[in-house]
Amino acid sequence: MNETVTLYPELTLEECQQRISKTAVCSGFSQGLEVDRYTVDTPAGPVLVLVFDKFFMRSGTVTLSAVLDTVEGRLRVHLSASGAGDGGGYDRDLGAAKKMIQMVEDALRS
Repeated sequence: MNETVTLYPELTLEECQQRISKTAVCSGFSQGLEVDRYTVDTPAGPVLVLVFDKFFMRSGTVTLSAVLDTVEGRLRVHLSASGAGDGGGYDRDLGAAKKMIQMVEDALRS
């Protein structure tokens, strides 16, 4: 199952990046892995792309993508999670992608 959300947190780009990374890699019962990270400099400011894989028990691996930018004049965070329940021997969606998005949303609020 795929889950997406766009947020406008009251944090800096660096604070958001740190919270997203900490949540994706360290939270929950299993370790996550940062798969890719890159920054593109644009006239409107930097665009940061982060990609993580995280294993959820009984659900499989969820891939989380986060795109952070200030193109609209304020910090925007676009999150997308998918993977668990989309095959790989797993017959049903157990809500792991939604759970991953919720964990990151909570981290960006606190």
